[in-house]
Amino acid sequence: MSLQTFRLGDGNPQYDDQGRLRHLLSTEGLRERELLQILDTAESFLSIAQRSVKKTPTLRGKTIVNLFFENSTRTRSTFELAAKRLSADVLNIAASTSSASKGESLIDTVDNLMAMQVDGFVIRHPEAGAAHLIARHLGDSALVINAGDGQHAHPTQALLDVFTIRRLAGPIEDRVVAIVGDILHSRVARSQIHALSILGCPEIRVIGPRTLVPKELAALGVHVYHDLQAGLRGVDVICALRLQKERMESHRLPSLDEFHRRFGLTPERLQWAQPHALVLHPGPMNRGVEIASEVADGNQAVILQQVSHGLAVRMAVLTLLAGAAGGEKAMRRIIRNVRVLDPVDGFDAITDLGIADGKITTRGPIPRDFHAEEILDATGLVACPGFIESSFQGHSPGHGRDGDLASELRAAVAGGVTRVVLRPDTQPVADTPAVLQEQRLMAESLGLARVHGSGALSMGLQGQALSEMAALQEAGALVFSQAKEPIRNAALLRLALSYAADLGCPVLLHSEDADLAAQGVMNESGLSMRLGLPGRSATAELVGIQRDLAVAALSACPVFFPHLSTAAAVAAVQAARQRGEAAHCGVSIHHLLLSEQDVGYFNVHAKVLPPLRSLAERDALRRAVAAGEVAAISSDHCSWGIDREGMTFMQAPFGISAVEWLLPLTLRLVDDGLITLMDALKLLSSGPAKALGLPPPTLQVGSAADICLFDPDAGFTLNPVSGASRGRNLPYAQWDLRGRVRYTLVGGSVVYRG
Repeated sequence: MSLQTFRLGDGNPQYDDQGRLRHLLSTEGLRERELLQILDTAESFLSIAQRSVKKTPTLRGKTIVNLFFENSTRTRSTFELAAKRLSADVLNIAASTSSASKGESLIDTVDNLMAMQVDGFVIRHPEAGAAHLIARHLGDSALVINAGDGQHAHPTQALLDVFTIRRLAGPIEDRVVAIVGDILHSRVARSQIHALSILGCPEIRVIGPRTLVPKELAALGVHVYHDLQAGLRGVDVICALRLQKERMESHRLPSLDEFHRRFGLTPERLQWAQPHALVLHPGPMNRGVEIASEVADGNQAVILQQVSHGLAVRMAVLTLLAGAAGGEKAMRRIIRNVRVLDPVDGFDAITDLGIADGKITTRGPIPRDFHAEEILDATGLVACPGFIESSFQGHSPGHGRDGDLASELRAAVAGGVTRVVLRPDTQPVADTPAVLQEQRLMAESLGLARVHGSGALSMGLQGQALSEMAALQEAGALVFSQAKEPIRNAALLRLALSYAADLGCPVLLHSEDADLAAQGVMNESGLSMRLGLPGRSATAELVGIQRDLAVAALSACPVFFPHLSTAAAVAAVQAARQRGEAAHCGVSIHHLLLSEQDVGYFNVHAKVLPPLRSLAERDALRRAVAAGEVAAISSDHCSWGIDREGMTFMQAPFGISAVEWLLPLTLRLVDDGLITLMDALKLLSSGPAKALGLPPPTLQVGSAADICLFDPDAGFTLNPVSGASRGRNLPYAQWDLRGRVRYTLVGGSVVYRG
């Protein structure tokens, strides 16, 4: 089938019945948006190779099988390394060591491997169509990537080639590309032609002897040359192909010397192309045949860069296909007999909810013609908009010992949280687009909560130089943040807030006078003196927020202080709001339930920043919440690994891991008569949304079906070990709580069942 007539509707097995890319079998039939998505994703993976820890947890828990029935070095090793850098388990199987050598069929081999619960196959096979056969056999059960099948296709080689061209030669739609050599036997050439055509390459030339160029090739829209000099004239990129001697019939060429004499790429012949022309080769090279060593090792050759780019491209392909495989599909659902509480419009009634295409279609009696694939009996449950966590440490990128985005998002959805804003103090800091893109890809592959990145306000969060905020916003930053680091320089803060205001992004600030805080580890009081621990004065927060509010007023930038710890600081924000300034504040649930007394005898699980304050300060903060002066309550989630348990209070990091328990902890405020249940849900959903500049989550018809279903009467004793988070650092062990999340839905898909 020609390039012009191959379409998705013709049964392209690369796509599932929802039109999502499920397998990568050929560049033919790919849509431009998927091809560009792979290339853009690969860009974000290039930086991983520069880190000391060259891993990301994107595919943790998945198993990829490299099933190679032909010899390979670059392709097999880069696929193996790509999967391992994504934290997948890898099983390598070669034809010589497989049961295929004993007569087992390809399908039987795959079925036996599937019985081991593997998640995907990378297959190379000498026969065209082998990867398609496996993909059709498996359907949606596992992903399939074609690493080369006979003379048919080698899609990831073509993708890494166009990635290299785009990155080093500029826009493909402005470049003339020539493919030189053994076109007849080359699966790479076929894949390159399709990929370049999809991306709008204005002219694709193929150059070679008539015996190695199929006469039908012109039907693909390429220009065919049998003279090297004519074919190279004006070319920007040259893709030299290896002579496929293992596939070549006799008499195609008089000799290898004859081929080199007519079509070998030498320094002299390279001058026929544009002076800046790049030289690519898929490898392995036959030096002195299709390419001279002087060219292969010369300045215009980018052959080793192709290898590096191949690793990033294959990481991108694995990530995107695994993402399509992950998660439960959005179904048509009915939630029956549920008490619906919606803080946006005040709705409070026992009724039904209908969900289709990821949205709420009905709030009330379900139409008779609405046919659901699943009906949830929610008798005794409450349905409310999913919660928003405005301060979430996902530890991705990072070393993984303290958890990662996978473990912590599972904890979040187990707590009814459907949307999180990541803190930028990761390793490395989120001050480059690559980090934000990596976080986005991880989140998409997991398919759990909606994840928003926050770009670092200053480079390295050091408060000395502005980050490239426009680039961070383009990479997906919803807000800019300093995490838990104040900016000492008021002039730099003014510039940063002014720049963020131009971009229309809110800024999250940790307001504290760093000199007054003086590296204290708990609240400055008589207790800190008795324990011999350096104190952190509450005055440091008040001085810091007064300065930050004054600077924000100069820039007209919306600011959000997500974790205040004193009533005086809350009052300062409230006064700014009364003056018409765009300022909001939030508090952590810990500062409403705990006090410095919970530090006890050096309880590292009660070490948080800002520190737990006095009982009097805690009660004043509670009154501020009751008065409606606080927009949001958060868990200020930050998990720490078990190895931190052996640290002293001075050594231990700040942070409490509690996102999974945010709802039942907040219900303590309802039980104490401080706020109503509707107020509590507002502080967990529409309140933080407003502070972050997001549309308020609601259960009105037409809104996204991001829903928390919880049993308000289910009591339990909190056991930290039972949580999904990697962290056990929370001071609520053995607390008796009520309120268990039973279901969490994001976009109509059930991402958690309790």
